[in-house]
Formats: sequence, C-alpha cells, structure tokens
Amino acid sequence: MTFCLLGLYHARMGFATREQLNRYYDLYKDVDVTFSKDVMQALCFNARQVCVRSAGGQCSCVMNSASMVGAKVILSRKSSLLESIQVEGASVSIRFSFFESDARDAVSFFVTSRVLGVEDYAESTELVVLSVAYTQRIPDMLIERLGLLVEANISSKKRKSERIAVNKESMRRIGLMRAETIVFIQAIPRRCVLRDVSFGGAKFIMMGVAPFLKGKETVLKLDFEEPSTSMSIRGHVVRADQVEGRKDLVAVAMEYDFDVVPVAYRMCLNRYASDRCRRFPGTDEDCSAASAGDPGRSSAGAEGIDLSVPFSLS
Repeated sequence: MTFCLLGLYHARMGFATREQLNRYYDLYKDVDVTFSKDVMQALCFNARQVCVRSAGGQCSCVMNSASMVGAKVILSRKSSLLESIQVEGASVSIRFSFFESDARDAVSFFVTSRVLGVEDYAESTELVVLSVAYTQRIPDMLIERLGLLVEANISSKKRKSERIAVNKESMRRIGLMRAETIVFIQAIPRRCVLRDVSFGGAKFIMMGVAPFLKGKETVLKLDFEEPSTSMSIRGHVVRADQVEGRKDLVAVAMEYDFDVVPVAYRMCLNRYASDRCRRFPGTDEDCSAASAGDPGRSSAGAEGIDLSVPFSLS
C-alpha cells in the first residue's frame, strides 16, 4: 500500500482551515517544489495520472516541479500536442492527481494555465520541459499539500536541534507506532528504545559499550501507523554514554544525514510542532517542539524502560 501521510495528518489534526490555507498561499506561493520520489510519496501524488490538455487533445507527462503559481512538466518531443502548445501564452490545463488516505482512490483535477516556454530537458534529445503559469488560484487540496511540505522543510532547518521526548502523547501526535525499534550499527541490527527525536537526530537506549559506538554509521528504523509504514533514517553516532546504574546499557545520540532525511518524517514532526503552536500561541519558544539544548548530549536515563517480554534489548 502506498504510504499516504496526509491521511495520517488529517486523522490527527483535521483538514486545514481557510485561515491556514491563506497563510500557506501568502507565505509559500512562489516556492518551487521538485517532485522527487520522496516528495511524491509524502504528498500521496499519483504520478501516473498527470497529463497536459489543450484544445488539440491531451498527453501524459511527468511532473518535474510545481509551486502554487506555476509548474514544469516533462513530455516527449514527439508528442503531437507539443506543436500546438509551445507558443508562449498558449492555453493549457495540467492535471494533478492525489491518493486519498486509503491510498486506493485518487482525486484528480485540472488547473488552467498559460504556457511560459518550452526548453530542452537536460541533455536529452527526446524530452522537453513545458513551463506554465496558472491562470487561477489552485484548489485547496494542492495548496494544503504543498504548504505542509514547504513548512516542514523550513521547520526542519529552523528547529533542527529541538527535541521531542518520546512518550504516549507525542507518539500519538506524531503517529509513531512504538518506542521500541531497531537500529543498524555498522549494518548490524540492534534493539533499542527511543528516548527523543528531532529533525536532526534521535536518542535511544541500547545494550552495548559506549567507547565502541562513537562515530559508527547507523540506520534507525521508525514505524508509523495509519497506515502502517516504516522509514529508515541514515546517520552516525555523535555521543554514547553508559547509563548510570546499568553497566549493560548505553545512551546513544545519533545525528541524521540531514540531506537524506525522508520528507514524510519531517512532515510528521512538523505536525507535532504545528499542533503546539495552535495550543500554545505566542513566541517561538512557546511553539518549540521541545526545549533546545546540546544536540549531541545524551541525557536519557534508563528509567521507564521495560526490559521484559514482549520487547527486550537483548
């Protein structure tokens, strides 16, 4: 099943209000979003249904990038439609399509646009990029999805080191299925218990010896619910301390390889931060996901960790 993050978001937070949509549009309308595989998955984008239509018919295309005021699509140079639409100012419509929360049914709509230009795609002799500007305000669904994504990317940089303590409440709001998970240390799977997460890293408790963990490459597996899906985030250990009173346990701070953190993960954490802003309006400090501090310091203790069945660190 395709992971539809927006279904999880709506289940937790409800749909965006008119005020929120207007805010997204005013702040982010000119931000161009490249439709990578990661982005399309996070947006529940139905890439197979994208097409460009004009009076001469329609043809399939690939979404290259889009903002709230325009888009760029890739189509074949051999398309019979190309000759009639490559004139600047020509009228066209771009079809967008998104999966709903159950990832089975899709919602599609056309956005009327005018052609800005046609240029070669990279060094390809077979493909061209069609640039268009919308001639009307785009549907709310597209504003919401692009707005959520852009906001999450901005928040991930602004609040990179702000930590969210992993507890029942934060897990519910983030959509995290469980605190107990698997971390791969130098490709070897090890059981661990999450203590906190952030846009830039995570802290967890595991069995081990601290001096042997520092600097090691890691991949943290996180399980999300509604719908059930897993994300793997690459990084490395920046700090490891033996847990006081437990010689067999170590508190580990992991820093993510920030540029490859999944967009969907950023959106999940941003949902939590946005909810705090709504519940505690005011200053940036009021809206912080958690108190900021040294991102490399492992302050987690062993209190509250259940080492018995059904989950064990051994």
